[in-house]
Amino acid sequence: MRRTCIWMMTLIITVLALAGCTGYSSTEHTPMGDFEVIISDSGKKSFVVSYSWDGNPDNSVIDVPDDFSDETKIVSLGGFTGTGVPNPFSIEGPDDLHVWKQEDISAYDVPTTVKDMVFTLRIGKNIKEVYQNFYSYNAVTPYSYIGVKQQDGSIVFYRILLNVECSADNQYLYSDNGKLYSRKDNSVEQLPYPGES
Repeated sequence: MRRTCIWMMTLIITVLALAGCTGYSSTEHTPMGDFEVIISDSGKKSFVVSYSWDGNPDNSVIDVPDDFSDETKIVSLGGFTGTGVPNPFSIEGPDDLHVWKQEDISAYDVPTTVKDMVFTLRIGKNIKEVYQNFYSYNAVTPYSYIGVKQQDGSIVFYRILLNVECSADNQYLYSDNGKLYSRKDNSVEQLPYPGES
């Protein structure tokens, strides 16, 4: 009985200790222009959880701000809340049509086409990490497709690709030829870059 009580107390203490270990206990999305962010409990940092794209191929630049406010830095694209619940960064289209595999596009009963959409992702000096949900580490379906309804009822599915530009003042990441690298070990961040399909 005593052993069970000790085990239960240890479990409760562990859960309480972990319950906010990320510094983000809330999953509430706060709008910031075309972005949605999640703010830390301290209010001193935040991460971008999504970018809303209007579906216009001419609007291809995602310019991530350095700060949410004077007191709140934006430190990552995507992140974790609570005890480590992932909230990956995503690009959202205007019509909520999103598939992971090109073969899933055939399920739509309207005419569809597939086009590449290369976004220029500009990140500033405060971004330390990038968590994404448009890339699959198993490399089977490494790209996501965002569908945009056309006036004639058809849908264009855009395959999302990224050309990254990183601020030279960033101490954690750097970009070279459109790819993003870690300054720690010069490893490339696994993102959907053009020409790698």
